[in-house]
Amino acid sequence: SIDNDVYQELQHCKQILKENQIRISSLEKMNVDLEVRLEEQTKNCFKAERETAETNRTWELKYEEIEKRLQLSEEKIKQEEAKSERLREQGSRTERELYGLLQRKYEYMKGPNINNNKNS
Repeated sequence: SIDNDVYQELQHCKQILKENQIRISSLEKMNVDLEVRLEEQTKNCFKAERETAETNRTWELKYEEIEKRLQLSEEKIKQEEAKSERLREQGSRTERELYGLLQRKYEYMKGPNINNNKNS
């Protein structure tokens, strides 16, 4: 009976050991699977970070190019505005000079007629 109890106890322990070994094996497989998935996710994260950095750099370069073009355009606009102002001033001076010339011509043409009328 004691031998039978010991035998039963031993069989029970063997069963527990077998179940634990199966469970350990299953957990090891899960662990390997999780490690593989973690490595894949890590690779994907690094790839995404690299692509994001490259995309950011591309957009930064485009932004810098647009910024330079904007500055050049603003400078050109200022130059054109200054040129337009100079041309307006020059046109205004020319207009005044022409007006003065026409006025003198008118006075010159009118002047002798007045003198001739007085002499008549």
